[in-house]
Amino acid sequence: MLIRRPDSIITQVIPSSMPTNQPSVTPTLRPVPILTQVIRKQIIPSPVPTTRLTIVSTIQPQVSTPYPTSTSIAKLPQTTIEVWASADIGPVRGYPYMTAFANGKRIYTVNNLPMATVTNPWRNVYKYNPYSFIYSGTLLSGQKIQIWYTNDYNISPYDRNLRVEKIIVKIPSNPQGQTYYSYDPLTYSTGTYTSSKGCTAGYKQSTVLHCAGYFQYIIK
Repeated sequence: MLIRRPDSIITQVIPSSMPTNQPSVTPTLRPVPILTQVIRKQIIPSPVPTTRLTIVSTIQPQVSTPYPTSTSIAKLPQTTIEVWASADIGPVRGYPYMTAFANGKRIYTVNNLPMATVTNPWRNVYKYNPYSFIYSGTLLSGQKIQIWYTNDYNISPYDRNLRVEKIIVKIPSNPQGQTYYSYDPLTYSTGTYTSSKGCTAGYKQSTVLHCAGYFQYIIK
């Protein structure tokens, strides 16, 4: 490149490596990536210390009261009821059922009363068999004992009946007992048959329950 000066001196300028009219560029330094190998370290957790708790109870054991035994329970006085009874019909059509009630409580049932044995046919006397029942408690004056007949049967020629001669009520203070007869005027019956009134309730003075019903005895 020639530059002409006024004094006509020509000076040759050697251009630099880059044109002067070009903007200068500052080189950008890029970081060289450095490869770093990271080794993962396995972390093993340390064991948690176990703490054993010791609980000291301050509650005293409660001593329960033992249940009363049979020897510690006051036993009720027992009343023995002895029923003298028999049947008019045997196993051909089944035995009569006899159930004893004391003070409204059923205490026993007999399902196989044997047939009555006639000991004196001229006087219509029968042999009766004793059956004993236990009632827990004492029967007071005015309370009732009932002897029930519950399975009547009457199809000719068979007629099932229950015969009750008497009952004997025994208590510890009177082991011989008090006797109550079925034919007593004070014995009430709901199953005794009469030709005039049939099997209606009343004081029938009889030992036979021809129909389903009961004898009732009042404790003296």
